[in-house]
Amino acid sequence: MAFKRFYWLQQLGIGSRLFLAFVMISSITIVSSGLATNTYLQLSDRLMLLKHQDIPGLDAAARLNDKSRLIVATAPLIVTSDSNVSRNQAMDTLNIAIKDMDTLMRNLPDYNRYFLELITQIQNNLTLLDQSVERREVIRRKLTQQSRLIFPLFQDLIIKLKRLEQTPPLEEVIHHLYYFAGLIEKVSNDASFNELDYTFLRLESMAREVKVRLPYLPQIPSARRQLLSQLLDMSSRQGQLFLLKDEELDLLYQQSFFLENSQQHIQQLAAQINQ
Repeated sequence: MAFKRFYWLQQLGIGSRLFLAFVMISSITIVSSGLATNTYLQLSDRLMLLKHQDIPGLDAAARLNDKSRLIVATAPLIVTSDSNVSRNQAMDTLNIAIKDMDTLMRNLPDYNRYFLELITQIQNNLTLLDQSVERREVIRRKLTQQSRLIFPLFQDLIIKLKRLEQTPPLEEVIHHLYYFAGLIEKVSNDASFNELDYTFLRLESMAREVKVRLPYLPQIPSARRQLLSQLLDMSSRQGQLFLLKDEELDLLYQQSFFLENSQQHIQQLAAQINQ
């Protein structure tokens, strides 16, 4: 049956058979060329997509990771810098890095509002951190001025009290004043609200004990009593010393919060970039 189906081929001459063979070969060549052309066009489209979308996106992601590491490394310098110049330099570096990050993120294919909010949060936290550090520097200078006033006042008072007629109540007052001055000096080193509260509880207690003994010290003239009262008033929680130190500690906690918050946002941004 198959022999009969192709019987007509036997009726063809040599020329016809050669022509038919060439036609078949040409057809195969045309089909192969068409498939090759289609494959080439698809590959070309993918390469163009890679060139114009994937490669810029990958490059932007890599550079964003570099910028995020720079911000993480530089942000603590705002707090630890020992001068305004170095702190301002660190802040300038951060602002440039944040601006570069915003520009680079726009090259990402899935750039959206979430990225914009993250970069805004990072910038806001770093700005607030810088402002908090500046304010804390002002408070530190005021506390230093307070300390410079306290020691001469204490020293002058002790010298004048020792020149008076010495009695047991007066000696107790002088001992209390030494302890009182030590607690005043301790205030500058208090690193938490609990420590500050404890110090001022002791200061208030010492001030009360001194004031209780004053009626038994008639040898202290009014000028010395006024000087003593001025020193004891520093133990008040409504006094400038307590208020300044309390604000300094509050600013210190703010700085920790702003720094940690900015680094968390940077980590979130890095996680989104690497997805």
